[in-house]
Amino acid sequence: MPGPLGRALLQGFGFLALAVVLVLALSLILSPFLRGSGSPQRELVDLLRGLRGWGPTLAMFLLVAGVAPCFEETLFRGFLLPVLAQRMPMAWALVGSALLFGAIHLQPLGLPTLSMLGLVLGLGMRRTGHLGTSILVHACWNGSVFILMRVLGG
Repeated sequence: MPGPLGRALLQGFGFLALAVVLVLALSLILSPFLRGSGSPQRELVDLLRGLRGWGPTLAMFLLVAGVAPCFEETLFRGFLLPVLAQRMPMAWALVGSALLFGAIHLQPLGLPTLSMLGLVLGLGMRRTGHLGTSILVHACWNGSVFILMRVLGG
């Protein structure tokens, strides 16, 4: 039987599934309103198309799926969420940190879905009590998006 961290990481896969379902549902709901406005990830697709060779691609993957999730989760769920929770009810703290998470990515068209992802990341961390849960979910999310964009977008 895994210890507390092991259980938290296993539960992370449930939160990853929840994130996929909620973000896809929100994307479907919003798609009629965003039709013709371009991809919220266009800059990333263009960047990935410019990568030549395995070295730069692997370095970018490690940055996107490793470094960024660790940094962002430490900032948003490890620091900001507890600070907000001291000043307001937890539900509002979760929503506030999720909205800031969405906004920091500087993708106006992606704000709703990125904020939804941020909300699930916060819920995962709160439910398990481990920052590792949200880091794992975030890393899997970013890694999957990177691979899909690399394969389908470039």
